[in-house]
Amino acid sequence: MSRLYIAGKTAIHIFSMDLDTGALTEVADPVEQDTAGSFMALSADGNILYSIAKSSKGAAAFSIDKTSGHLSFINSVSCDLSGGAHIATTSDGSVGVVLTAAYGAGGVNVVKIRSDGGLQEVEPGTCKQHGAGSNVYQPAKGNEQEQAHPHSCFIDSSGKWALVSDLGQDKVYVYAIDVAAGKLTEHHVVNTAPGAGPRHMCFHPTNKWVYGINELDNTINVYEFSSSGTVVGKTLQTISTLPDGYNNRDHSNAKNANGEPASGPNRPEQTNATADIHITPDGRFVYGSNRGHDSIVYYAVGSDGLLKLENFTFVRGEHPRAFSIHPSGKWLLVANQDSNNVVVFKLDPSSGALTFSGTEVKVKSARCIKWHTEESSGQCSLCSMI
Repeated sequence: MSRLYIAGKTAIHIFSMDLDTGALTEVADPVEQDTAGSFMALSADGNILYSIAKSSKGAAAFSIDKTSGHLSFINSVSCDLSGGAHIATTSDGSVGVVLTAAYGAGGVNVVKIRSDGGLQEVEPGTCKQHGAGSNVYQPAKGNEQEQAHPHSCFIDSSGKWALVSDLGQDKVYVYAIDVAAGKLTEHHVVNTAPGAGPRHMCFHPTNKWVYGINELDNTINVYEFSSSGTVVGKTLQTISTLPDGYNNRDHSNAKNANGEPASGPNRPEQTNATADIHITPDGRFVYGSNRGHDSIVYYAVGSDGLLKLENFTFVRGEHPRAFSIHPSGKWLLVANQDSNNVVVFKLDPSSGALTFSGTEVKVKSARCIKWHTEESSGQCSLCSMI
């Protein structure tokens, strides 16, 4: 059995999963303290779960009972910048910090962690405010880029670097993390294509490359990566997440991966928007989610880190906001927000192919999946809110 936490918009659900069959069983009542949910992160030792907290306009901390998996509320704090979309955490072994990407207010918050795993009150001046938007996508009509919109904050395995994808600015910020001081220092900024709308990222296990999925132009960028020097280097490849011939402007005729009318996002200039991205533990396959085409696209990873399109899998629902690969690399779970379901797929480690396991469960506004292990990586992020 394996334990996992699944978040809706304002609640956290606790499940166990049978690793032989993929069956999911809810093992406790949902946690709704401070309307927690949306996005979650685990401390490196797996003892504390952190979450976006909508009521406090900040973040919340919960202790985890390692026997039952039940959550006990510790505290919540307000952040200087509201509208949290993503949360991540890291530690230097003695002290730690939580970072939240504030999509709504256009910046990044830094919150120090107390000795009991709870959150300290936010210190003035520690947040990083981003500037104006690029105004490339849909100017003056449902503009997604009228201002900065940091969508996520991913921390590398060294715990030294935070990569913040700003959808509103078409930029990826690289911040050096000073855990002891609870501060971020801008190292450099990477520009994406105008109107790309960077959203989420994942690191190759060799730490040679990092992959970024772009929400607005439905692409994935492959970047050089190093834990020193420039950190995020040149863009090696940009590849589409959609099949050849898919018309991302034709709302009347666009079809999803099951041949049915595309479900969204119904923006004036888009029938599909990407969401999440992950890589298998062995680094052989990269997966991305399409909302509208309602698919998981997957690619083989070459020896040079570049991607080769393999196939698309229908997610058996609508609006796959997030998904997660089990640490074994043998299961992939999809959180379909608009159809309120989580679907379990078997993952073939040799081919990367996905097969429906026969299991799906209802979770209202499903949007985040987090596996709980004895030593959960504080640098691993699995979902999003916006």
